[in-house]
Amino acid sequence: METIVFYRKSEQYIFIAGYNRMHIVSKRITESKPLGIEFSNSMPEGEILNSATSTVTAEDSSGTDRSSILIGSVEVINETLLQCKVLADGVLNTEYIITFKGVTLPSAYVIEEQILLQIRENSLV
Repeated sequence: METIVFYRKSEQYIFIAGYNRMHIVSKRITESKPLGIEFSNSMPEGEILNSATSTVTAEDSSGTDRSSILIGSVEVINETLLQCKVLADGVLNTEYIITFKGVTLPSAYVIEEQILLQIRENSLV
């Protein structure tokens, strides 16, 4: 059985919501990369992501908010993809939880997915 975890479109990494497992991405400190969660499989029919209230945050292992150093622009693309730019920053050999919180219109459903971001000397994905 084949499971699609993510697809790569140019240098953009997009993960598919709804697999009930943590997605893992590695990057170097100096590397910046777009990350996104495609929520279409997790949203009820007729719902779209609200770009005004959908968010992306980053926390380190102690629960400290690191969004200001790791998360750049956040945008909703094609009403179902929540994407952010992960900035060139972080601490070597540290892991961060990136939480994508999609809020829908018109019903204000909240859908969350997380990515484990690892800061390494060599990026794996």
